[in-house]
Amino acid sequence: MMLLINILLLGISIWAAWIGIKYCEQVYGIALVFTSLILAIWSLVLAPLWFQISVECLLIIFVNFSANVYLKNMWRNRRSRI
Repeated sequence: MMLLINILLLGISIWAAWIGIKYCEQVYGIALVFTSLILAIWSLVLAPLWFQISVECLLIIFVNFSANVYLKNMWRNRRSRI
């Protein structure tokens, strides 16, 4: 039951950050992103250790993948300008 609550809180925080970045006005968006950050930290603090480690591994994989995609696009665009 507790794991379901942690996953739900983490999902709500990701959703709130997405809404805050994409659709809200400047002040409301900043407030919503900070609120979602607090909610994400709170849900991860209450989670068991194996869940924290698995979320951290997924974040590392996601950041590594997105950085590789960004760098490939940056090099592709740079070559086309030359």
